[in-house]
Amino acid sequence: MNQWLSRCFRGIQLLLCALPIASAFGQHVHLAPLPANEKLIDAISLPDGRFAVLSDRTVFSVWGEDSAAIPQTKQTIVRILDADGATVAVREIGGSRDETATAIARQSDGRIVVLGSTNSTDFPVVNPLFPGASVSEDMWAQQRAIAYVIQLNADLSEVLRATMIGENVETSAGTIPSTLAIGPDNRIFIAGQTEDRNFPKAPNGKFLDPAPKGQGSLWREGFILGFDDDLETFLFSSTIGGVSPLCQGVSSCAGNPYDTNVPALHAGRDGILTAYLLNSSFTLGQGSLDLSNKYQPHGSNSREVQSQVVRVNTQQAEITWMVNLGYMNGTGAQPRLHVDSLGNAIAVVLADWRENDGIPHSSRPRSTDVLKISSDGSTLMQRKALAVNEEAFVSRSYLADDNTLWLTGNTDLPAWKPISPETQAGSAFVLHLNLIGQSINRYLLLPNGSADVRVFGKSGKVWMAGSPGTLQGFDAEGSLQSGILGIANSAGFVASPRLSPGELISFYGVGLGPSGPQGATFDNEGKLPTMMRGAEVRIGGVVSPLLYVSGTQINAIVPFGVADNELADGRVPVQILYHGQNRLRTSLPVAIAQPHAFSMAKTFTEYSTTRVLPSPIMQIYGRPANTTDEVLRAGDVITVWMNGGGAWQDAVVDGKQQGEPYNRPKLRLRAVVDGQMPTLPAAKQEATVEYFGAAPGFGAGLLQANIRIPEGFPTNWNAKPVLLQLSVGEDTAQGFQPASVAPETYIAISGQ
Repeated sequence: MNQWLSRCFRGIQLLLCALPIASAFGQHVHLAPLPANEKLIDAISLPDGRFAVLSDRTVFSVWGEDSAAIPQTKQTIVRILDADGATVAVREIGGSRDETATAIARQSDGRIVVLGSTNSTDFPVVNPLFPGASVSEDMWAQQRAIAYVIQLNADLSEVLRATMIGENVETSAGTIPSTLAIGPDNRIFIAGQTEDRNFPKAPNGKFLDPAPKGQGSLWREGFILGFDDDLETFLFSSTIGGVSPLCQGVSSCAGNPYDTNVPALHAGRDGILTAYLLNSSFTLGQGSLDLSNKYQPHGSNSREVQSQVVRVNTQQAEITWMVNLGYMNGTGAQPRLHVDSLGNAIAVVLADWRENDGIPHSSRPRSTDVLKISSDGSTLMQRKALAVNEEAFVSRSYLADDNTLWLTGNTDLPAWKPISPETQAGSAFVLHLNLIGQSINRYLLLPNGSADVRVFGKSGKVWMAGSPGTLQGFDAEGSLQSGILGIANSAGFVASPRLSPGELISFYGVGLGPSGPQGATFDNEGKLPTMMRGAEVRIGGVVSPLLYVSGTQINAIVPFGVADNELADGRVPVQILYHGQNRLRTSLPVAIAQPHAFSMAKTFTEYSTTRVLPSPIMQIYGRPANTTDEVLRAGDVITVWMNGGGAWQDAVVDGKQQGEPYNRPKLRLRAVVDGQMPTLPAAKQEATVEYFGAAPGFGAGLLQANIRIPEGFPTNWNAKPVLLQLSVGEDTAQGFQPASVAPETYIAISGQ
């Protein structure tokens, strides 16, 4: 069975060639500033044209025979980037355990403030405001964390203040920060939720606790804390009790008397805050706006919580006004909050508006709503309903100086009626909403992960940051004939702005190449072309084999010698040329490997519930070709097609059609079938990889893997989806050391 090989499945060819993307928009820059083991958490612009970015760096532990991918340590990294994405300053934050970044902000004098959480007993504090804050040595406390706030000077060369907040002793599960806001006077405010019953209270009476306490042994209160601009003085605190979430048959609510959070916060002048509260039980004052008759419980299987917007005078420690929004989806996208130039509050929520009393709650579709609340909290000035039925989740938003709103997120909708998308490069959306006219000015679709971290304005551009490490901007107005939308591994539509040897990569944009699409063929020497209809890609100065070109997409194979052309900071220059003119000039980080399995969306039935999940394109040995929808049995051998496995064992000719003897990657492929049932250890088993090497008949870069489903895998799964976890790495004396883990894919296994 080792040498069972097949010609490349037709579905792979189809995935490597895409239909053209229409239209064009403003000039923009595409940056990819982070190494492969970092995830972008937040990003802000700096006045001098540079950027400050916040990321989490993960180092994986060695895997044993039945272990999963468990992070060994996680550190927080702060970087200053120049306009080209190059790192000009860096600061590592953390101790010997795990740090998790939350947000980054800048004070008007240039100082940088970072918010996050830690469970490190040796977290390095500097002039701490709360010297008694600590992390327990108890092993169970390692799973909990407390908040930290750090203030750095403008060039990151000095930590001015670093303080922990709270404690995670056995009676407390710690403090989880959610948001950070800097006021016009540089005062610092943070918010989130805590289980610390000894949470610090501001002195001099600047403490606000207006809500009743819940009952039970475990609960989380929301909190807001305020500090002076130097993080030397504790100015204000508020703990915000809550009520039990309305659970419609969801077990996640069991045992949680209440779980209040403050996910969004805006700081105005003179310590005036506007806060969004999830699962709050503030008591309405006379004349307060109450929308609970419009946003009522939906009645479906979901977690729904009361939601409120409040305005707080921190100097007087009192509530100025509050609005009860009623019940919102507690498990969907987090709400967003802004305050416009007139003091009106703008909230973006996921809920269902009661239009007709005759329609049952359970039949009302949810929608993403944009609400404008008057500056005195008395009136709902506007409501704009966007996508319905939870098919679009707003992840980030930005209120521009002209009081228009930019929204980003993910959607499965074909279009936001009545406007058509300018670009169609994935399912991450960008919307420009005119609040006055309640009209959508612009609508773009980008590669997934392009805009899930932050959207902000700078110098007439709208900038978006994505968790894979992307940072890109485009003109807020006007249009252009060329530009790059995103970069992704060709096996998927998730932004993946790093390169590895032999990786199949797709560039999405406008004006990249010829208006009509063209796929590649091998020449008489069995090689793929490096120029097609005037379009070419150069990576590290080396021309790259091409698979497909059009005006909106170019697919290429990264040269195997890419690491030989790294710049001093570990990146390589990348160019797209069309008839000798630059369409893209940037530099991207190099990764050892970035494995991806070619996948498609597949509907799984789990008991009575259907789920749409990524599933590998595969061929089952002994069954007719293209039988990707069949349920697998224990002992079956499947072929999947991959790329991004890193350097190969023998010399490689870029773009050369592969034949015997078949070359193989230096790294080993590890496949684990995981039923995701921790109570049944046998549900997680390593599958036998019988072949992992060059895909016959295709250009060097595409990989074929023959994987045998474990014979002893449990057969009582009723064909429910199970995780096929793929990773590449090396065997060590301690176990398998992963270099990179592929995105998740799922398969169905039956005992029949």
